[in-house]
Amino acid sequence: MRFKKLDLYCERVDSSFWSEPVNALTNILIFLAGVYGLKASKNLSVCREATQIKWCSYLAMVTGVGSFLFHTFANTLTMWLDILPITLFQIFSISDFFHVHLFHIFESFKKKMCFYNFFNSTVNSHGHSM
Repeated sequence: MRFKKLDLYCERVDSSFWSEPVNALTNILIFLAGVYGLKASKNLSVCREATQIKWCSYLAMVTGVGSFLFHTFANTLTMWLDILPITLFQIFSISDFFHVHLFHIFESFKKKMCFYNFFNSTVNSHGHSM
């Protein structure tokens, strides 16, 4: 099965392997960042943060490989190997960000409501109204 060759970037001047050297080489760095993240996560105890770092690291490694392949063999198959891991990385990062921050906002709100209910019930039990 042959895949259609693509020429989508101004850096690409032909269909040869090193036609986009800067893009290809920077993706090696993305892969290495994922390797570093995995090594760093081994120093953490088993916790949610360690799991997050591992997932981000795996996704960075897959992104680096897929994007390297696209920027060296630019065709329709490698385009999807570039797009899908980047999209998964973004979805994971955004959902994790909102999960963490919305959870803290909700917990803070819940604590304030508990304090308000405690204060209100204490004041009302002593015959005072608010």
